[in-house]
Amino acid sequence: MSDTWKIQDSISRSAALAFYLLVAGFFVVVALLGIAEQFFLNTLMLPILSLTLVKICALISLGFSAVVFQWHKLRWVSGLLLLALAIKLSITGVSSLHELSGIPLSVLVLLLTMAAAALLLPLHSNVSRYLWQVLAVVTFSYGCFLQLSLWLPILPAAAQTPFSSSLIPVMLLTGGVALALRQHFALTATGTLTRSTLIAIVMFQAGYGVWFALMLYDIRYETHLAEQKTQRVVNQVQTQLQFSESLFSRANARWQRVDVAQRANFIAADLTDLTNAYTLIHGAIVYDAELKPALLTGKAEAFYQKGLLNSAALLSWLQQPASEFTIATNGASLQTNQPFLMLKVYVPIAEARDQVVLILINLQQALITENTDNGAQLKIYLEALPDVLLSADATSFHRATFAELTQRYRYYFKILPSEQPWNGRAFYVFVSDISALQARSRLHQIVLWVALVFCCTFVLAADRTRLLHREKAKLVSLAKFDDITGLLRRDAFYQATEMATPQSDALPEAMIFIDLDGFKPINDSFGHDVGDKLLTEIANRIRLLVGEQTLRAQGYY
Repeated sequence: MSDTWKIQDSISRSAALAFYLLVAGFFVVVALLGIAEQFFLNTLMLPILSLTLVKICALISLGFSAVVFQWHKLRWVSGLLLLALAIKLSITGVSSLHELSGIPLSVLVLLLTMAAAALLLPLHSNVSRYLWQVLAVVTFSYGCFLQLSLWLPILPAAAQTPFSSSLIPVMLLTGGVALALRQHFALTATGTLTRSTLIAIVMFQAGYGVWFALMLYDIRYETHLAEQKTQRVVNQVQTQLQFSESLFSRANARWQRVDVAQRANFIAADLTDLTNAYTLIHGAIVYDAELKPALLTGKAEAFYQKGLLNSAALLSWLQQPASEFTIATNGASLQTNQPFLMLKVYVPIAEARDQVVLILINLQQALITENTDNGAQLKIYLEALPDVLLSADATSFHRATFAELTQRYRYYFKILPSEQPWNGRAFYVFVSDISALQARSRLHQIVLWVALVFCCTFVLAADRTRLLHREKAKLVSLAKFDDITGLLRRDAFYQATEMATPQSDALPEAMIFIDLDGFKPINDSFGHDVGDKLLTEIANRIRLLVGEQTLRAQGYY
């Protein structure tokens, strides 16, 4: 007997089939929960599974399940769809790497093309067998690389989502092993699945469900923190604007109580004091009836000299009738380092028509807030104009375009404040650091590995138990029946006759002994093989003559 180890020594064909179906079921539940995420969980801050990954899992699960169940048409359809997806990705590419869950486009296209070819080629051809082996090796090897990249930061790794970075290595490693087992055993599923196989599939899917629930809790928590922080920024700006309105509402009330002849001088002194007292106020400008500047305080004169307060659009806005207070963004100032909002107030100065007081509110002072939250690091930007976003970060207030920010940060989502004064202005929340989420993702991956090890152990234990029962039944049969004729051995015959209970209405019973004369010369002349065949034929003829209800035994004397 050879001492060379073979895979059959550790795993049977039925256990290999159970593991293959367990992995196929794993891909099925990944696809199903991914579809549920696309429909019902699309408001999350970060995606758990990308749409591309969901499509791939669905096609892989259908195609490779069709292989073992011999559903040839479904196998071909899945192969064609995988090939079409690979061609589409290679031609059009993707808008961002996280759509591929961090896998480089070239590697993903290669894996999809090889999987499609494995499904489309005849399964028993030499090319197909070689392709299945190569696909298994490549898949398993790349899964090992991703797993090492996850746990060893010294290895280079592509930018992945924090959640798929822990899921994809498990999928590739188990998928590579399943492909190797299918190729080695030429697995096919006939009849119904064993109970242990079904239990293992359900248990592993439950383990993935636990992992998905943990990921969902993490991302919901981070999304809640982001919404809370954004709401604090909204409330802060709203409070600053309300404070400014209240401040100048009281000032306007004071101005109205002053004699008309002295009102202009009083307003000038009041605006100068307010500008100097509050950093929130850049300055103020008073326009006369012809919309010419009659008074400038603080930084208003510098802004006016730069053309920020005398544009045609601004003058047209000043002429529009409005309520006591009207707020607008100065679009030209957004291109500078000192963006500001404008608070418009109508004040009667003399008998002529009302003059306009324009208060310049420091938008940076109103917007910035401190980051005091744990978890993912967030950058909040106010959409001041369609392509101009202002940072709400106290340490680095700046403006940027949406294109620049999407190049800098991979993940973002949009929040529309519900308050009426915002007039549809949106806040964008960009995730700048996901290291905390990645750390939790590595921890949660243990759930997948524990579930996988438990299910594999269960499958092997159930398979080993089934084999032991089969061997036991075989040994019992060998001890009871002759291995050549299939007749009861003498001891088993005596035991059966002793245990037989006579019935009152039974017919008389008899025991017949049949002696085979001249049998030894046949063994000596033609060999034991011919003698064994003769004994088997005699036993079969006796069975036909006396029927199955008769006890038949063989004895040697």
